[in-house]
Amino acid sequence: YRSEWMKDQDSAKTLDDYSVKPMDKIARLFASMNISDKNVRILDVGCGAGTKLLGLKEAGYTDLSGCEMSDQRVEITSRYFPGKIYNVGYSGVPKDNKFYIIYSSHVVEHMYNPRDFFSWAAAALEDDGFIVISLPNAEKEPVFQQVLFLPHLHSFSPLSLHRLGETHGFQSTFWQGANQAEIMCVFTRNPKHFKTFNQSDFRSWQDRTGHTIEELVERTRAPWSETSGKTMTLTYISSPQYNCERTLWRSYVRLGWFSDILLRIVYFVSKHLLSIG
Repeated sequence: YRSEWMKDQDSAKTLDDYSVKPMDKIARLFASMNISDKNVRILDVGCGAGTKLLGLKEAGYTDLSGCEMSDQRVEITSRYFPGKIYNVGYSGVPKDNKFYIIYSSHVVEHMYNPRDFFSWAAAALEDDGFIVISLPNAEKEPVFQQVLFLPHLHSFSPLSLHRLGETHGFQSTFWQGANQAEIMCVFTRNPKHFKTFNQSDFRSWQDRTGHTIEELVERTRAPWSETSGKTMTLTYISSPQYNCERTLWRSYVRLGWFSDILLRIVYFVSKHLLSIG
């Protein structure tokens, strides 16, 4: 990511091109968790340009840090949080630091080994602290994006994300403020903490699971062949935001899934060869 993906993402902009606007989603989640102490120590893993950190700052939180592998994004975020942004991946954060909340928004699905991240987070977390993970919902994310967006190395359902935390000694609950194609999960070692949350704002993984395994398999298979209307309802989200999915589906069927993936492979290989040649 540092050498190719991030270079492509950042090279088109200079620092002056960035207009960083605070995002309040994480702050709203913390409000639902009834985090009353605004001085708790918080780390944003993969903080990007600092939009969520700025949202927390506007909400009154004071002890905010982040880590980010993009040099340019670190420079941007450091304008607002000088000396608080580490230009490293999560494993490079100083080991003597302990955090009450470690959160990561749409980053874990890019990680080569999410288990390593959870092992690190468990060690970097205060005993009564929380891990907050936000990522795409494999049960709701558009199928083409889920299958063909190569930077996403993993797909998670509420159950698989719950199991990932469980293997490291954490219990989970899911915030209902996330959009339908997204999971926002809170982990803690002590589930008694969940009793202090606004109960109407959270659900268990059982309540968040919408489809059987067979339905999910059929949902993923559907775009690559002619399908019935019933299958289409499982494949596409009923939202104007994703109306383009039906047009994309027709294009992929005409082209043929094998030809399309082959073209993508040729493109990425050619791009790599040009970059090193």
